[in-house]
Amino acid sequence: MNIVYCIGNGFDIAQGLKTQYCDFYDQYTNRYPISISPSAKKLRKSIKSDYKTWADLEMGLGEYTINLNEDDHDEAYFDLSDSLREHLKNEERRFWPNATRKDEVIGDLVTPYKTLLERDAAEISSILDQRPSETIHINIISFNYTTTLEKIHPEHESVHICNLTNHNVYLDNIYHIHGTLDFAMIMGVNDSDQIRNEAFHNNPNICDVLVKPQSNEAIRSNNVVICEKLIAEADLIVIFGMSIGETDKLWWQLIGATLLRKNAKLIIFEHLDKPIDFTRAQKIGAKRKEVINRFISKINFRPDFIDIISSRIYVNFSTDFLAPHKN
Repeated sequence: MNIVYCIGNGFDIAQGLKTQYCDFYDQYTNRYPISISPSAKKLRKSIKSDYKTWADLEMGLGEYTINLNEDDHDEAYFDLSDSLREHLKNEERRFWPNATRKDEVIGDLVTPYKTLLERDAAEISSILDQRPSETIHINIISFNYTTTLEKIHPEHESVHICNLTNHNVYLDNIYHIHGTLDFAMIMGVNDSDQIRNEAFHNNPNICDVLVKPQSNEAIRSNNVVICEKLIAEADLIVIFGMSIGETDKLWWQLIGATLLRKNAKLIIFEHLDKPIDFTRAQKIGAKRKEVINRFISKINFRPDFIDIISSRIYVNFSTDFLAPHKN
């Protein structure tokens, strides 16, 4: 059985790192280096404080291109990218997990269904029961630039991590689909249609930097090929700590195709500021539909496929998953 995780910034936030957009905004807009270029300075003044997610910022970059020419674009883009790298490196340096944290993360990774709503948990658990003694392979696709996961579990290449009833569980690998702090931080939009400056649409110099799939092609990243195959072969896909934004539509469409083609299941973890009030559990249904519809709106599948895909999506409202457990 193949389980694939798509993990975003919510994971780092759960570890206590200050990696939300709002954490970066004040530093970026208020601390100017002496040598800053006019285009970078203009971007710092124009960037919005009311963005809620990094996907909002990436869409904002696409919109902001209307103010740039080719030379200005590179100066502004890499000023933002380099500033973000510095901020994230400072956060990563202060993160030192202990052995307990490693055990907690492994426990969560092997049972992402345990904290689902009751019937949903039973449905996912029954899949394991129907496949006795089958080895479970876990792969993680990280959309983060940080290596917090690797700090928690340094051994992450085809390593046996536990036994789950009669299943051997292996962590096969962790893949950074958008680069790391030390190599090609890929930040931008999903496709050229999200670039407002139409003069840039057919400009390979711009698109190699700003369009994420093209950036991966430019650096000849094999991670894309590997991760596409992992998603295509997945039996269970888990999205954790991600806003499911427009700028990663490519990946949501690949996941949707797998759900449709092979009856795979998808668990989406929805961020909540506080745990669900189960005395008002009737209100969960509306929230669950909202999350499913948000995913469906990104994949652009034929209407007659939507009900099939929706029936294979489960929403998890746990506020403790992959976070330090409370004793």
